Amino acid sequence: MKAGYWIKFLGVCCLFLPIKPSCGLFFRASPPDHDSDVTNKDTPSPPYKLGDPFTIIFFSDLETHFRGHDIYRSRYVVRYIRDLRHANLTYDGNYSHVAVDPQLVIHGGDVGHLWNCFGATLWEFYLRGAVLNDYDAHNFNNWQCQTPLDEIRSLWDIFYQADMPFVSNFGNHDWYPAHGTGNPWVRPAGQRDAVADRINRQSSEFVRETYRQSERLGLEVHDEILPTAQYGQSMFHSVFRGVRLVSFNAAFNWESYDDHGTYNATQQLERLQASLLSRGNHNATIFYSHFPLSKHRLRNQAPSVDEVVGLMAQFADSNHMVHHFAGHYHAERVEDYNTTVTTVTSANNNQSRTVTVRDHVAAYPHRAGQREPGFWAILVSPTDGVLQVKSITIPGLPNGSPCTPAAHKEPLGLLFGTTYKGCDTCKAGKHVWSFAHTWFVCGD
Repeated sequence: MKAGYWIKFLGVCCLFLPIKPSCGLFFRASPPDHDSDVTNKDTPSPPYKLGDPFTIIFFSDLETHFRGHDIYRSRYVVRYIRDLRHANLTYDGNYSHVAVDPQLVIHGGDVGHLWNCFGATLWEFYLRGAVLNDYDAHNFNNWQCQTPLDEIRSLWDIFYQADMPFVSNFGNHDWYPAHGTGNPWVRPAGQRDAVADRINRQSSEFVRETYRQSERLGLEVHDEILPTAQYGQSMFHSVFRGVRLVSFNAAFNWESYDDHGTYNATQQLERLQASLLSRGNHNATIFYSHFPLSKHRLRNQAPSVDEVVGLMAQFADSNHMVHHFAGHYHAERVEDYNTTVTTVTSANNNQSRTVTVRDHVAAYPHRAGQREPGFWAILVSPTDGVLQVKSITIPGLPNGSPCTPAAHKEPLGLLFGTTYKGCDTCKAGKHVWSFAHTWFVCGD
């Protein structure tokens, strides 16, 4: 075997050893601060005037520590979004002179997977001596779950440190369901799994914390609409730069639960509607959730899709449009729902108009099959509503490209002389060892 291959072999062996005191050359104690590939990072955004159009970014399903997506990949995506203002991207058509300059970022949910309460891998289960299906309250106390503040400090603080408001929903992978959507009800009252309750409580608190953090950066949180029962999602009614933001959180009909059973979201949605009507009718209103309106499993839970479309239609812009943004599908798609809204004029006459509720489902931020990773950039005006929704692709290395794991890029690069980019730039969001390359490559 050639000397170079022996060096690679020894280095890779060190990567997989559970005890690494002799391999300090190969590892970093703290993660490297890899910035995204943009230029002119010191260029400030142009001054904002009240009433000007501005950009909101909507992306979803980052899924850190899930499906092979590590924290370094998540940081790459977050930094790419943060630095878009320096990427020389513009909108299209009549707005080709307007730069994509994010002022607010919304994440649609699926932050990770159950807060890593059960460990990220089977290898961790083995090392900790855990039993895969033994999730009772006694054993659960020995596990250290990721807390909401840990999650923010390790990743999302990248936005806050850049003075960029960021809010998030939670998704189905952040909630512990036993069946259906949001229904962790598999035992008699009083005998629920403590794991489920803790995970679901942490998901709710994480979402709430993103709104708290963003309030100091200009977001006005008007109302948090609490769930009907003890465990469930909150909905949020907030305003940023004159644009109203309405979060259904996971879904408009996500059920809550307590010691006595489950409760549909009809009452919660009624309280949200009352909150919106009490604040007047802003022209620009954006709705968002984790699940798209068309998610089939949700059609069997109250309230219905028709009911929530009717609610949203009351807040249509001057073009008779309402925009809802979602994720979950891991594939970009747009679907329209048309409904009729009847109002009573000052002359006491009924006036009807057709309103279109447009459901924008975001791309997956990691390559899925032949689908490129991406997200939505939304150009919105406080007076005229949504002006344009632009699909943006996240750049990166294609499958099969050699790369160096981000945590070890600098020491391994010094040792092996590799100039490969970090694996955090892989479009697939994951990497594997390739015997053909005797190195790491992007992909499954």
